[in-house]
Amino acid sequence: MRLNDTLTIAMMCEHPNATRLKYACASVAKLSGVGFFYFVPDDVDVAARKIKGYTVENNEWVSRIFDYPDAIYDRACRMGKLYGPVYEALAHIPISTDKPANKGSKLITYRKIMENGLFAEYMIPSAIVSGAGQIGSWLHRYRDIVVKPVSGTQGKGLFCIRTAGAGFEVTLGRRKTAYPDKESLLEWLAAEPLNAGGRFLVQPFIRSATREGNPFDIRAHLSRNGEGKWGIVKLYPRIGSSRGVISNISAGGHTTDLKSFYQLDLGKKDFVSFQKKLSEFSIQFAEHYQGLLDYRLQEMGLDLGIDASGKMWLFEVNLNRLGTMYVELEAAQLGIPYTIYLAKQGRTTTASAFNTNDKGEWIEKK
Repeated sequence: MRLNDTLTIAMMCEHPNATRLKYACASVAKLSGVGFFYFVPDDVDVAARKIKGYTVENNEWVSRIFDYPDAIYDRACRMGKLYGPVYEALAHIPISTDKPANKGSKLITYRKIMENGLFAEYMIPSAIVSGAGQIGSWLHRYRDIVVKPVSGTQGKGLFCIRTAGAGFEVTLGRRKTAYPDKESLLEWLAAEPLNAGGRFLVQPFIRSATREGNPFDIRAHLSRNGEGKWGIVKLYPRIGSSRGVISNISAGGHTTDLKSFYQLDLGKKDFVSFQKKLSEFSIQFAEHYQGLLDYRLQEMGLDLGIDASGKMWLFEVNLNRLGTMYVELEAAQLGIPYTIYLAKQGRTTTASAFNTNDKGEWIEKK
């Protein structure tokens, strides 16, 4: 079955359940005049070159058997269960990203940016540590530090150590624990967070907080658009508890309108200039960083902080599949046109006949 004689695109995802993002994608695709269905990798029949997928009929999701689509919006992103044979079978179809699952760690991102130098001033000094003594050295140098797993996501495993007189205070989640001296702190480090092994990233603590003392960052969610260029899905603040040090929504944080946040929570004026600065920085960084990679991205998430002096810091660059809670429609409004753009490119030549330029935009091989 083909949904549209001229163009059909599909979303590949990990789970078959209907979500707000899938509804949004189906709606944008319909308004764009193309067919749309979603599927999971397990439902690809490689031998028959058919896919069991889901599409909207009479305002309800129904299961159908489809031909291969003209392009794929990849939300599985090679994460979790490995679907190598499926990706190989679909390799001739334009796909939104070809990022390998094992690339894009915090450490690699930090090193690439620092080695290139263009955005180095926004990066927080970072190093890999695996022992309590190394963390102690960073405390001696910076007094207040943040430690997080190299492979962690959504703030999981992150903790902050602050110097408090002769002792130290550790914030892990919303729990704060005091240690009277360095020896007791190092003993805890060796027995708890470092006991399981693994590598940690250590950084000086940058205080990015509202007037009420709540930690915050600003997520710049970016996606490629219908012209293959980077655009802003949404800029939105994430505000955490005053008892914690992270602002991730998954860790109990909340979000609000950026303008209200800037004027009320930060007590600032001239929002238009601030928004323009964030937008221009985010798109320029995405274009620049894509040029440092040997794979093509469709989405990127930047976590930006602002210290007491007003300096902007790049807390983290997120290259893996981004969450879309609260931004489902905005994500679809860029992601679906980009997939259509790829499909149209694929109609003039096969996906295997494409290279990417230094911005990750598809260009035909010569």
